[in-house]
Amino acid sequence: MFQRADNSVGYNIKQLPRHATKIDQRVKIEIDDNECNNKEKLITIPELLQNTIKEFNQRPALAFQDSEKKWEIMNYYEYEKKICKIAKIFIKLGFKERDSVGILAFNCPEWFYSAIAAVYAGGIIAGIYTTNSPDAVQHVLETAGATICIVDNKIQMDKIRVIKENLPKLKTIIQINGPFDSFVSVEDGYYKWSDIEQMQIDNDIEIELEKRLNSLVPNECCSLIFTSGTTDKPKGVMLSHDNIISSCKAASKRLESLQVGEEILVSYLPLSHIAAQYFDLFMPICFAGCVYFADRDALKGTLVKTLIKARPTRFVGVPRVWEKIHEKMIQVESNSNYLSSFILNVAKKFVFNYHDARISG
Repeated sequence: MFQRADNSVGYNIKQLPRHATKIDQRVKIEIDDNECNNKEKLITIPELLQNTIKEFNQRPALAFQDSEKKWEIMNYYEYEKKICKIAKIFIKLGFKERDSVGILAFNCPEWFYSAIAAVYAGGIIAGIYTTNSPDAVQHVLETAGATICIVDNKIQMDKIRVIKENLPKLKTIIQINGPFDSFVSVEDGYYKWSDIEQMQIDNDIEIELEKRLNSLVPNECCSLIFTSGTTDKPKGVMLSHDNIISSCKAASKRLESLQVGEEILVSYLPLSHIAAQYFDLFMPICFAGCVYFADRDALKGTLVKTLIKARPTRFVGVPRVWEKIHEKMIQVESNSNYLSSFILNVAKKFVFNYHDARISG
């Protein structure tokens, strides 16, 4: 069970509010009569991942391309090991419990490592849209109280460089990919991702991470979801461990013919959005799924290459994505001969009838 030094953990404690307005507040978790004897079901994100590793440690967790465009596969054991390493590095860099890590990057393994490492270290995820202006980025980092910010390239680093002096709490900026400006790895607080990977970890940091993991409780905030800020300053919503896990498990149960340990997904939608964060980052842990990362031009036409490689068993798309797929199908059909066009139409009709019948029961 979950323990803290102040012994204030509680699920139905009357003093706890149902809603929180401060990042370090805990909320009341409503438990109905059927659940009152099953409190062990209330777990944290690290416990969710560790439970999956017990049974699926050798199953693929992430698939991504290296610098030479060759695909690499990382299993769940390696995934959690990497997360622990990054969490320890964050602590070494001065990251404290209830601090936030801002992530201003396109979908990549480092996004996942940084997000869950922040939670392991007792902190909070704060995803930021890569399309945000410097002012919007500043607002998110300031609101989240971020002390570390991960950026994926020089374009995003330039935004941080402009606003850094307005963010006294922001101490560390880490850039994943080059090219790198001359101040990176030279000026205090600016690092390349490769720099932090090489940092040595002392035993006292190992002990501190274990202490923080044991202090986590499911009714605390672990992720901040911000709006895109297209009409006004981005607005944030706090999500607790339990909120995320219960939602992901409920959604997973709705997936027809779900095969635990066999599902494949493709990550390409913005991870700062709740849909992608749930479907790409958290839900796969529930059913030991493997996530393939599309490249940053996915929505400009390269997504199909990742789909062909990954052959996903589940796929989430926004309306514009389905429109593009439909447009491409029409284009292919218009350029096809009679036989190909006939086969395509028969296939579409068969698939439509199948799903129509399934939905109708």
